[in-house]
Amino acid sequence: AAAQLFDLVWVQWTLQYLVDAHVVAVLRSLASRLSAGGVLVVKENKPCAAGGGGGGAAPGLAFRVDTPSGPHGRYDVTRPDEHHEWLFACAGLEVEHAESGCVGGEVTAWVLVRRA
Repeated sequence: AAAQLFDLVWVQWTLQYLVDAHVVAVLRSLASRLSAGGVLVVKENKPCAAGGGGGGAAPGLAFRVDTPSGPHGRYDVTRPDEHHEWLFACAGLEVEHAESGCVGGEVTAWVLVRRA
């Protein structure tokens, strides 16, 4: 049977729990299930100045890693927009539209399409 294709796939606050290689693999897999003209929407947090993250890096270029505490803790990597866009390109996707929002612009959402 043919694989089911989708017009829209929405991924929110998921990639931050994956290392880069897994992000690219997941995005490639999801992109392979898009119909012709289908879009993949990704919404992720990005590092912000509050909380002291960045270690002196230029704004927008810092990564932030929260490390787990306790037996059920989890690693959480927030990446700058530029790095997300590089990961998207590695997965064969291109940005059709992007928006930052929330207080301080700490969230970005991208509409992605498969590269032609």
